[in-house]
This record gives sequence, C-alpha cells and structure tokens, in this order.
Amino acid sequence: MNLRSKAEVFATDYSGVKYQYEIGPVSEAAPNWFVEGLNCQLLIHLAYKEFFEVTLPQFLRSSEMFADSEWFSEKGLNEIEEGDIIFMGPSFLSPKRDPNDEDAKKLHIAMVTSVGLRNEIEIIHARHNKGIIIESLEYVQKVKWPHKKPYEKVFGIKGIRL
Repeated sequence: MNLRSKAEVFATDYSGVKYQYEIGPVSEAAPNWFVEGLNCQLLIHLAYKEFFEVTLPQFLRSSEMFADSEWFSEKGLNEIEEGDIIFMGPSFLSPKRDPNDEDAKKLHIAMVTSVGLRNEIEIIHARHNKGIIIESLEYVQKVKWPHKKPYEKVFGIKGIRL
C-alpha cells in the first residue's frame, strides 16, 4: 500500500478526532489523542510511527523539527517526495532555524502523502476545524485560518533520515 492509501485509511479511521492546539507530542494528554484531540506536531509524530515505524523523540515539536539536522535533512521543492515534512505559515513570518525562535514556533507542519506528475502535492495535516485531513498544498495555502491569514508560504521542506 502506498503512502497516500495509508494516509487515507489513517485519516478515515480517525476522522472524528478534533484539532486541539494544546495537545502536542510533549502534552500529558498526548497518549489519549484519539479522544482528546491533537495538533499538527503530534500528527507528524503519529504519522511517522504509523507509516514508517519510526518513533521521533518526544521533544521534537515544529520549531525543533524546523531547526533539526540530526533527524531531518533540508530539501528543495524540486526534491519533494512522499513522507517529507512541509513547514508553512503566513508570509509575514520570518522563522529562524532556532527552536526558540518565536516565528518558528508558529509554523504549521504537514506530511507529503503524494506528488503528482505535474508536481501537485497532497498533504496530511491537522486542521483547526476539520481534524485530520488530506488536502492539496495549493488549497491549504489559500484557506483562511483562525488567525485570518492563509498559510501561503512554504518556509522549508525536510526529509527524515531513515
């Protein structure tokens, strides 16, 4: 089964799980995510475990993943493939590769589930009003989010070092 198919099954199985900003990989509620909800960071941890049998260190949140070079390697848009992580946010952000950087902490993260022949990119992510969902990156970059700004800019792409 390809990653897109695995992601569809995962998203369908947990379609009722709601988005909860506070419930990330270091949250005390993380073990009960299927009841309590989850954020985009915890979804990435769960996706790597489910799809690749890789357990990421609990401390790796979006800003740490953005700054990390031990677990992840930088990629360009022309190198993107299934399983990569995309870091995105409103264009007014200017995140630094520092886990303590405030703008880096505001990045939304998603996992690439498929790349089409014309570079159409689909992602699985945790969305504020929809929970776990698969959508096109192009669509996600146009949607107005709760803060009224779209995640229009991709700030980085990383692949895991397996």
